[in-house]
Amino acid sequence: MDFDNFDLVSVLGAKDATDYIEYLQSLKISTKYITLIDGSFSSCAYISTDQALDQLTFFIANQAVDPNMKYLKFGNPADYALAILAPHNMNLIVEAFRFARDNKIDIVFDPGQQLAAFGAKLFREILANSKYLILNKQALEYALELYDLSYDELLNIVDYVIVTDSENPVVIQSHMHNYKQTFEPEMSSKVVDPTGCGDAFRAGFFASLSMGLEMNECVKRAMYLAGLCLGSPVTQDYL
Repeated sequence: MDFDNFDLVSVLGAKDATDYIEYLQSLKISTKYITLIDGSFSSCAYISTDQALDQLTFFIANQAVDPNMKYLKFGNPADYALAILAPHNMNLIVEAFRFARDNKIDIVFDPGQQLAAFGAKLFREILANSKYLILNKQALEYALELYDLSYDELLNIVDYVIVTDSENPVVIQSHMHNYKQTFEPEMSSKVVDPTGCGDAFRAGFFASLSMGLEMNECVKRAMYLAGLCLGSPVTQDYL
């Protein structure tokens, strides 16, 4: 995959950054927008999968981030067409959100493992400034209950809601654009481990979208990438 058109903006703890940096560089992914924090470990997730493919995730965010400081390094805002807000320390998510909002960059809101940490006010603020919200069906149901929203309310706030559901169809809906489409899964028949499939789907979908492809082609490519991940015993070894 060609990563030349993508920037990874993040923070790593200096105590365990070496392996991450070397791995990213081996994939020819630029690390120039990664900030190292001395005396700290990086955010990490521990995911356990049972024989029924049910999963339990423990997400530990980097806690060395001072809310009164700015840590993230960005390129020229004019070069960015899309910003993906992914799970991290909440202060970093807010910093990235404000950069994208203030520079009128289309936002993909991917709350992931930090879904419960936003609080209703911040969650709604990010939604109101996002073009896309992407989550799985279980996370959607939890978000609606947690933040006292109905699905119709959600659709009236954010442009597009993208909902994945394991081996079931992907649903993309927008009230603003009068759009609703259900996409039947085209996943690999080889099932090894579902860890990382959601991330693979997002990567395939939004990389394709940034290339100007139609929605159905974006989903097709996203499903293909997720299928490769599903059939791999190592989360990032399918490329």
